[in-house]
Amino acid sequence: MDIANLTGQFLIAVPSLLDPNFARTVVLLCRHDADGAMGLVVNRHLGIGMDRVLRGIGLDGRGWEAEPVHYGGPVEPERGFVLHTLGSIRKPALSAVFESSLKVTDEIVLTISQDVIRRIAGGRGPEKALVALGYAGWAPGQLEAEIVSDGWLIAPPDPIVIFDVPIGKRWDTAVRNLGIDPARLVAGRGNA
Repeated sequence: MDIANLTGQFLIAVPSLLDPNFARTVVLLCRHDADGAMGLVVNRHLGIGMDRVLRGIGLDGRGWEAEPVHYGGPVEPERGFVLHTLGSIRKPALSAVFESSLKVTDEIVLTISQDVIRRIAGGRGPEKALVALGYAGWAPGQLEAEIVSDGWLIAPPDPIVIFDVPIGKRWDTAVRNLGIDPARLVAGRGNA
C-alpha cells in the first residue's frame, strides 16, 4: 500500500498508541498529501449535544440534545466539521455537495460551512451526518513515520462504522472488519 496518499482511508490506533488524543481511535483521513494529513476521529463524542452547536449559530436547538457532537481531534477544537453521505439528500432535492466541501470517498463528504448544519436542523440535510469539533492533523512526513513505527492500522473506510455503529463499538468493529480479533492485538506492536 502506498502510504504517501491515504486520503479516504481509516487509521485505527493500535493498543500501544497511548497518546490520550488518539488512544483506541478510528480516524477517517480526509486529506493526505506532501503537505501533511488531516482527518476526523469518528469514535469519540464530546459529551455535548447538537443543541449547543445549533444555538451557537443562532438556531433553535430544542430537540437536538441527544444527538452527540464528536471529538474530531485536538487541533482547532472550536472549529466545526461535518462528515456526511454524498447521496440521498432529503427533500427538496439538492446537490449533495455544500459550500466548502471536500469529497473524501465516493460516498463521504467533509463540509465545513454552516449551510449543511442549517439544512440538517431543518430536516433537509444529508441522510447521514457526523458533526465534530476539532480535527487531527499531521505535519509532512509525521503520519508516515507513525505508520512505519506501528502506531496505526490502515483500513478501507466503511460508512456503516462512521454513521451506524454505536460510538463505543466503532474501534472494535473497524478492527474486526480487517479480520483481526481486537483481543489479539498486542499492546507493544501494531501487528496482529
